[in-house]
Amino acid sequence: MRRAVVAAVLVGACRSTNVTPDTAPLAEPAADPPPWFGAAGTPRIAGSLVDAMGHPLAGAIHLRLSAPDATIWAGIDREVGADGHFAFAAPRAGRFTLFATAPGATSRVVDVDALMADAIDITVFAFPCTPQSRAVQSASGDAIANARIDIAGTIIAHTDKHGGFSVCANRRPLVAAIHASGFAATTRQIASTPDTVTPSRPHVLDRGIVIRGRILDAAGNPLPNFGVQPQFVYKPQMSHGSPSVPDVPLVVTSDADGRFVFRELSETDPGTPNGAAYTAISFQGDDIEHHHGAFIGAQVNDELVLRRGLHQPDLGLDRMLEDMQPVRWTVRGRATRDGQPVPDAEISRTEINIRPRTIGYSRADGTFAVDIVDFGRREQRRATLEIIDAAGNSATFECADGEGDAVFELP
Repeated sequence: MRRAVVAAVLVGACRSTNVTPDTAPLAEPAADPPPWFGAAGTPRIAGSLVDAMGHPLAGAIHLRLSAPDATIWAGIDREVGADGHFAFAAPRAGRFTLFATAPGATSRVVDVDALMADAIDITVFAFPCTPQSRAVQSASGDAIANARIDIAGTIIAHTDKHGGFSVCANRRPLVAAIHASGFAATTRQIASTPDTVTPSRPHVLDRGIVIRGRILDAAGNPLPNFGVQPQFVYKPQMSHGSPSVPDVPLVVTSDADGRFVFRELSETDPGTPNGAAYTAISFQGDDIEHHHGAFIGAQVNDELVLRRGLHQPDLGLDRMLEDMQPVRWTVRGRATRDGQPVPDAEISRTEINIRPRTIGYSRADGTFAVDIVDFGRREQRRATLEIIDAAGNSATFECADGEGDAVFELP
């Protein structure tokens, strides 16, 4: 099975001469998934779109990549009829997301793991929502027109000439990414608010910058079709901190000469390339391999060059990379109310800095088992789960790796 490879670049904190203002128009999503995504295969993804009570719902279903930047692929959109049924073949085996829209209703982002499966059957719940008006502007207060608003890669709105847009949302936040030509991409949570709440402030975008580079193997040969993602690290914190990523985790694909261009990065991101400290992480299908110091960065003729090799020990990256090792664990439990099972409850993960996403549903007896994939030492692993019943009532719970089966009592 062919496996995907993504290289993530850890970047030191000094400014670099290969940073220029971002003035290019927004790139349109490509018709095909990037070459580094997924594996051979065309798994069938089918299911039903239903309302909060489980009744079939007419609307639209949107399939996108589960990738650092889902807007790199145009995806698959399907109209859903009154019977709520949808079915299509994915272009490759891989991990995807589903997002559903319907008149007056919207779903959460649902993860779909079709890497090893030939067929997936899934039920997507959409809950009532109301239009929420927002605005986008620059740091100087100027309205930004024609900005693109997407949720998990699904473009749902563009700003008007006054920078305004509207999204249908409910009290459970949607995480929207905002892209605009010449500005750094950013994410914002959008949720419905009571009429008594002060209107939301405009979303302010920073000016964008561009970083150009090449990625090479140990012999200096270009590595084409690599997915490259920037991750920034303050150099004084390298020995005891995990890297941060841009507000929108961008990813780009290297061309035949190994060249890549990062756009939509911010001048205020905590670091821009200085040729001092880089490493790479490759994601290969369902496995995640971490190559300590796999790439070294250097400034060559105003270009960031990443070359496979060993990092210098004094940069203190080992502890940071230890904190980034993948940890997979399972939360098992039973959703109840007044001691009675709660079937078909949606299980979502809702930590800060993690896009809220549906990761499973409870069975008829209220039991569920959901997989958590994290990075770091196992004893540090915790997850915040939100359990939502069919009526939209919810409660959040803290879970730790190593805990046994638990009862999750809903109010």
